[in-house]
Amino acid sequence: MRPRLYSFVIALLLLLPGPSFAHPVEDANAVVDRWAATFTANDADALVKLYAPDAILFGTVSPIIADNPDLFVTISNGCPAAATK
Repeated sequence: MRPRLYSFVIALLLLLPGPSFAHPVEDANAVVDRWAATFTANDADALVKLYAPDAILFGTVSPIIADNPDLFVTISNGCPAAATK
């Protein structure tokens, strides 16, 4: 009797709808898309807000290592896309 009860409970649990979460790839793509849109808009302040307050940015164009938000803005203003703003 018990094995049937356990089987029934397991089957019931499998049939119940579960929470729906985005796939990790979709989450990552959304972050990259948001960053790219902000970068393309040439909005340095909005770009800085996408980073954690204690983030460290190793810029590919700038020779400095940005370890505070003010330096993020400096690096962002020096990027090639900023010249078109």
